[in-house]
Amino acid sequence: MQRATFGALALRSDMPNVVLLLAALAFAGCDVFESSEPVAFTRIALPARPVLVNGTTVVRGDYQLSAFTRSVNDSLISVPTIDFDRQTVLGVFYGGSFHAGCRGNVETIEGIRLAGDALIVEVGPLPDLGPCRAIVYPSDMVVVNARATSVRFVGAVPQ
Repeated sequence: MQRATFGALALRSDMPNVVLLLAALAFAGCDVFESSEPVAFTRIALPARPVLVNGTTVVRGDYQLSAFTRSVNDSLISVPTIDFDRQTVLGVFYGGSFHAGCRGNVETIEGIRLAGDALIVEVGPLPDLGPCRAIVYPSDMVVVNARATSVRFVGAVPQ
């Protein structure tokens, strides 16, 4: 009986199914270890006026941005000049649920990575909003220096 040794794993030559299984597992796991690179982003300061939506948004153009602004509140968002050929606006909003606190601007977008042709937005938990009893509408919006065909929000994403 012949043996082939791969590191600490010894396989008998009469076990071709084991080799095929290991190869299939190795190829299936390639997506798990997908490489990604961090993407720079800049926060957009939102005014104290409420954003009444709950969830996330991806804005890829001037028309989308003005339509989004009008849909949530007239003259809500004052953004820097954005080059939508190279940049994307991403937002996370908690306006559909009751939240009491002192502030609505939050920093829940913890990081953004570019993995292949997808932006992966890492959303952290909603922080303490302060001891006030005012109703607030927590929001976080950023401009990223990247364009991608898809965007995935992962982590503590509002539903």
